[in-house]
Amino acid sequence: MQNLRDVWRVLNTLEFSLPALVRDEYLDVDLVDFVMLSVLRIHEPNVFALLPLYKAALTGDKKMDIDNQQRNAPEGTPPHPYQVQMETLLQSASVSENPFRLRALHKILKGIFPDAPWPKLLKLSVSIGGKISYEDYISWRESRSHLTIGKEGNFDRYFVFSLNDDTIPETEVQAIIKSQDREFLIGRFKEWEAQNQLHVWIERIYSSISSTNTICSDTFLITWLEIGDISQDHWFFRYSSMTNTPCFVVIKALSNKQTIGQQGKSHEANLWVSSGEISKDFLEIIQKTQGVHLPIQCIELVQWMFEQTRHIRGDKPLVSPDVINECSQICGQRIADMAQQQKLSNHLYVDYLVWFWRQVDESAAQQWIDMLQSDAEQLFKIMRAWSSSFRGSSLERHDLAELLLAIIPLPKIEELLSAYNPVGTDDINAAVVRLIRELLPSIHEFDEQLREQERNRADAVDMSNSPA
Repeated sequence: MQNLRDVWRVLNTLEFSLPALVRDEYLDVDLVDFVMLSVLRIHEPNVFALLPLYKAALTGDKKMDIDNQQRNAPEGTPPHPYQVQMETLLQSASVSENPFRLRALHKILKGIFPDAPWPKLLKLSVSIGGKISYEDYISWRESRSHLTIGKEGNFDRYFVFSLNDDTIPETEVQAIIKSQDREFLIGRFKEWEAQNQLHVWIERIYSSISSTNTICSDTFLITWLEIGDISQDHWFFRYSSMTNTPCFVVIKALSNKQTIGQQGKSHEANLWVSSGEISKDFLEIIQKTQGVHLPIQCIELVQWMFEQTRHIRGDKPLVSPDVINECSQICGQRIADMAQQQKLSNHLYVDYLVWFWRQVDESAAQQWIDMLQSDAEQLFKIMRAWSSSFRGSSLERHDLAELLLAIIPLPKIEELLSAYNPVGTDDINAAVVRLIRELLPSIHEFDEQLREQERNRADAVDMSNSPA
């Protein structure tokens, strides 16, 4: 690598390949070998492209046998085919006309594949770095030989992401991620999967999205989630963080995958048949949205979950009410935190929360609302989660009053407060009860404003229906 741009290109490549190694449990690799291959892939693509073709010559322990054969062979005997391949590998390098850099490349390749029958070049007096000699480096690598690429059983593991950028034209990537043809995409995904290149393409797509800010089509995203296994669901959040795509794409994709699971088309998607599994996944997704999505997008996902409670599989709701309750608290706390950090104005803060509770009320999740209205403890549980943010921020009392009135009607608030008796001064709900009681004048004021708005709307309807 000759400059900072070269370093950046290598780091950018590793940014996409290393997370994939972790995700797919390909961690049994030698990091030095993996980084060296990444460098070759960028700076010597011709050499890199030939490596898989010369696997037999590069791996195993054939060097000693070949050396013995050549030593005892009559004069004029042609070189062993493996030796020819190694010569071809070096001659294909872009630095083949530069003796110094060619010898450096030769030393790197010999370090990665020490058992290959490399040709003899002039000795190069170069150390690997600091006080570590080349010989010490080789000795150290031999101690880790169970992971190195030069061992035949390890070779393929390193090339699971081996497609060269030149192999996948940008025009083809763009055509795929913008495609609205579901059958075409399914065919391509299955083709990549059969060739063990699915993750290679996905990482290439990541790279394209990151560099061009291209927005994928909904069809592409949903098709990918149908094909991928359940562990890949958070691919969407990585994509969304790069493109600022709202959660509605995730919602539609999750909905589609749930349908696939019901039809039994995918054994991975069948995990979604269990309401317990679905609840865990939803909760994890909501938690993953921190720092990535706007609160309103978290709310969209929870709202969709409320909608799904109407779909009953046997006697179990699709999404556990307990998980919905927990997710709604996470959303509320997230919005409160953003208001406290002055990332949201007070007006938007209250608008988001009021919008959320009104959407819940309109989303056929009335059973959950009834639980809140009939169980003071549930209401106080939510209020405790939010009270510190309310008190720590610059929100006015009437803002909180508007929120409470959006959650439950005024008569129910008064009924709950009159029925609840805190047990001693240490009762964790006592502060919340006092706060709500202090807000009652503002709550009454807002209730009257809402009634006035309803009367005005009714009058307007009457006037529009009356004869001229």
